[in-house]
Amino acid sequence: DWLYDQTDVAFDLYTEGEKQYLIRQYNKLETPFYIDYHDGWDQLLENASFLPMLGILIIGYMVAGIFSNEFKWKADTVYFSTLLGRNKATSAKIQAGLLLVTVLYWTAMLIYSIVTLGYLGFEGASCIVQLRAWKSIYNITMWQAWMLTLLCGYIGHLFLTTLTMFISAKTRSSVIAVTTPFVILFIPSFLQGMTDWLDTVVAMMPVNLLEFYQHLGTFDLVTVFGKVYRVLDVCIPLYMILTLALIPVIYRTFQKKQII
Repeated sequence: DWLYDQTDVAFDLYTEGEKQYLIRQYNKLETPFYIDYHDGWDQLLENASFLPMLGILIIGYMVAGIFSNEFKWKADTVYFSTLLGRNKATSAKIQAGLLLVTVLYWTAMLIYSIVTLGYLGFEGASCIVQLRAWKSIYNITMWQAWMLTLLCGYIGHLFLTTLTMFISAKTRSSVIAVTTPFVILFIPSFLQGMTDWLDTVVAMMPVNLLEFYQHLGTFDLVTVFGKVYRVLDVCIPLYMILTLALIPVIYRTFQKKQII
């Protein structure tokens, strides 16, 4: 009864398996909570979604023309007629895109971490996330939440970057490719709240990886083959697999393009 009152969850919206899962997650929490000054980690996590959201829009703009510009600049005839144009050169383009997102993402997040924690302090890393996101069903500390935030942000960046490159190679249009991140990031705000099944779809979209901390206090659950998972636990491996699957698809798509 205490659990139901404190979480303020409409339990009627969940199956019996999901209810039991939520209760088990709360029972895993170690009490009493360790409390200490943690403003540095709190600010680090609270503002963590701004840089990834802005970053993917910038990176999307930078990689949108990585394949389509060959056709825009009428350089495709030269490009595909060279000895290595359809194989090693195509691979080099993909590698350049992945290297670009990796360097920019980790550099930006490292600078942000050092500046924020350097100014507000490193204390409180071992505090439980429930001190701020009290509804959270994640039994993790502040520093662990930050590590997951970095990982999720990076996976989200990799997926959206490879998807943008695929659209660039498939459509030969930089305009269509550059709008891809915008559409994916902002369309959930228009779909959320319409129906229950649509809310589940929205919760599975890659934007939630970029906003990991904001979703720590939610009860987004999904049942797969009778087993209950947190949506974010499904999204992490899902988008890793999709990213790896897109890389050879990009290669084959651009490699087989006909000269026009």
